[in-house]
Amino acid sequence: MSKPEFETDGTGNVIAHPVTGWESAHFGEVGIILAIHYVQTPEELEKMDKYHQFQILLSPQQCQELGERLTDLAKYVYDQTLRKPAN
Repeated sequence: MSKPEFETDGTGNVIAHPVTGWESAHFGEVGIILAIHYVQTPEELEKMDKYHQFQILLSPQQCQELGERLTDLAKYVYDQTLRKPAN
């Protein structure tokens, strides 16, 4: 698998916003709509009084592939966390 290319800022740091929630539903017989809620600033995260949202439409196959990939990545992170020596 090739290395993913993520959006970066002017200094080369990956731009990432904390996810605060999501909603999903079947979209007729077309696929699944997924709305991801996120915040853009530490202040928004602290207050949690507003969020931004983007919505995507996925096919059932895309949902399965995304779910499997996210599960694999979560398992990897859990494994790495468990392997860290206690201080």
